[in-house]
Amino acid sequence: MLTSKGAPFFRSRFLEFVIEDIRNGWELTEGKKRGLSEEIILQFIAPAYVGIVEWNALST
Repeated sequence: MLTSKGAPFFRSRFLEFVIEDIRNGWELTEGKKRGLSEEIILQFIAPAYVGIVEWNALST
């Protein structure tokens, strides 16, 4: 899916899924204690996670 013509749509939907998964299932308290907003944490971690999945899919 990540290398097909539908890749941008799939990536966008996958990123939305990852953001919601992190928001609902990960413990973000430590970052918040350090003064980071939840949105900054999500916008840093989620695209990185998706990028690793893409890299792994393309390298195998």
